[in-house]
Order: sequence, then structure tokens, then C-alpha cells
Amino acid sequence: VDIAFSEAVSGIIFISLLFAFVYRGATGVVLYEKIYAKQVALAIDKAKPGMDIRLDFNKGVKFADKNKIRLEDAIKINKEKNEVFVNLADRGGYSFNYFPDYDVEIEFEKEDFVFTNSKGVEEEFEANMILLKIREKNEEAT
Repeated sequence: VDIAFSEAVSGIIFISLLFAFVYRGATGVVLYEKIYAKQVALAIDKAKPGMDIRLDFNKGVKFADKNKIRLEDAIKINKEKNEVFVNLADRGGYSFNYFPDYDVEIEFEKEDFVFTNSKGVEEEFEANMILLKIREKNEEAT
């Protein structure tokens, strides 16, 4: 009886963990963690020192807000490992390496835009962006 009970508990735990993983993947968080980590790393790979690069981060901000993740914790640059780490949920995350040995600073920007749609109505749009400042290792970021 004790063995059957422990097997049942183990089964319930396994199914719960499996459900949690599938749910997390189904919400798109896992996909966007991978997308942003790779997008930032590839932008750094193609960059030259002195460049400032802005990337769209609207979906990332929505996921981070929904999961109560601070933006400073959503994307991090590990300069020693040349690694981008993205975490848009309460655990896990995804990392991706870049090749150049640059000093990379990351900042978050929010800008409001007003545009006129096809019906002539003005609409506001809020853009959340990542600003990557690419510098040589010995050069100060400005």
C-alpha cells in the first residue's frame, strides 16, 4: 500500500511539472526568451564599436510586467562570458552567446509616437525598446 501511494504521488508530481512546462511554453514566454536572446546576441555580433542599437522590446515588456519581472532582470549581459540572458517569467530563462569581446551596456527606453491611420484618425503608440551601447573593452560608454 505504501509503494502504491508513493508511486501515485510521484505520478502526480511528474504530471504537474509536465503541465507547468507545457503551459509556460504555450504562453509564448519560452519562445520570446529565445527570440530576444538570439536577436540581441546577433545584433552584438554584427555591431562595431561605437554603435548604439535599438531593438523592439514590446512583447518582452508585456511578458515581464505580467510575470512581475523588473526590466533590469528581464535581459542581462554577462560581459565575462559574452552572454545574453533573457528571463521573462518567474523562473528559467534562456541564454545565448555572442562572439565579439565588446563592452556592451543595455538600457531600456520608452517612446510615445503619434501617427495618422488610413482613416485619418490620429493614434498613439508606445514603443518599448532595448538600447545596446557597443564599445571597445577599454572605451568608456557615453
